[in-house]
Amino acid sequence: MGFFDKFKKTAPAEMSLPDLFKQWLDSVLRNDIPSDVVALCFNIYENENKVWSVEVVGTSSFDENDDWVGDEITDFGTREKPFSWREDITWEKVHSQVKRLIQVYLESGAYSEKLKESGGIACGFVDGDLEIVCAEKYNSYTNDWNVHLYYSREYGVIIVDNIPVREPKGAHTAVNPEGYPNDTITPTVIGNIVLERMSRFANMPSAEKLNTKEYWSKSGIRSFKKFSFTYSNVKVFSDDCGIHIIRMKVPPQTGGYAIDRSKAPVNLPAAVSAEELGETLLSILRIMESQADCADI
Repeated sequence: MGFFDKFKKTAPAEMSLPDLFKQWLDSVLRNDIPSDVVALCFNIYENENKVWSVEVVGTSSFDENDDWVGDEITDFGTREKPFSWREDITWEKVHSQVKRLIQVYLESGAYSEKLKESGGIACGFVDGDLEIVCAEKYNSYTNDWNVHLYYSREYGVIIVDNIPVREPKGAHTAVNPEGYPNDTITPTVIGNIVLERMSRFANMPSAEKLNTKEYWSKSGIRSFKKFSFTYSNVKVFSDDCGIHIIRMKVPPQTGGYAIDRSKAPVNLPAAVSAEELGETLLSILRIMESQADCADI
């Protein structure tokens, strides 16, 4: 081994593209994300000589079926300081590569939890179509199993499995309702129940037909519209990114529930404790009920 060969082994290795991307995104997410940012989009640009650039923008809305990226609030300074690299590959491969870089960051990035707090994460070329990276389930539940929690200060909590039905496609049915009076509710109890229910979804068959009256009539309320004005409601599901809590709102004219798209999902790690999950759920439900009370005044 020659004299210079000895130094080759100790020289720092060139950083990989994922590591460089992590370093760049760390610098972006190190600062606070504005509270009115609901979703994030990683815009991809093709420059000259096969140089590719990525910027990230925060938006005030997120809707898979609408042009939500136009509601930009901030570019976090990345328009002036994008992530750039040179590589002689097709734009299709660049798109796939950027998507994978984001997914890797979600798995192991220093600020991955902050990134997951957004209501939607997408990437795409500025003159092309977007692809949802992680949050497609925040606004689309066609084939998902999930758990609904209904809370009333007077009646307590009702927990229901919400599972897809075979026909009509995209519909769900509420099954296995259980009611818990307020004097039996603790965060650990609620967290354990929700985690146990979600663990069963992999082996739970689809339902044949809708039959939802059983759960909303449990407290003696005769109409679903009246039930929805009595109980605050959240939907809970899990995926590769962790556990997600979606706030449901009540349209004032019709009653019932709809996704509250003005609120970003609350995201927790997959390994969250039952106590922390229960505390988060009860806190959200109680705040929602208090806000509903104020709206009625």
